[in-house]
Amino acid sequence: MRGSCGAKRDCWGLRVCRGAYTASAGTRGCDPPREPKDLITGELYELRQPVKTLKVLDGYEEHYHRELRLATLETDERFRAWVYVYRQPRPEYCRVYSGEW
Repeated sequence: MRGSCGAKRDCWGLRVCRGAYTASAGTRGCDPPREPKDLITGELYELRQPVKTLKVLDGYEEHYHRELRLATLETDERFRAWVYVYRQPRPEYCRVYSGEW
């Protein structure tokens, strides 16, 4: 079932997973959760060529590492999904408390 990604072809919908969303100096991303209530919102995509695509993304995302996390769609369906997390913890002032960009 497709969610609210508009016309994006391989998007399954908005998802929520555990994490702390941070942004500064033109970068944004996910930190490990700092509190039990920390959640981030993003889009869940199905990859047509996962090995090839993830290899490219891993090379591009030099400041992040990839983690497998439980994600919940708007429909309450749950999936294990790859999330890119900052390698170094970000300062508290970079935190986006809403979990949304």
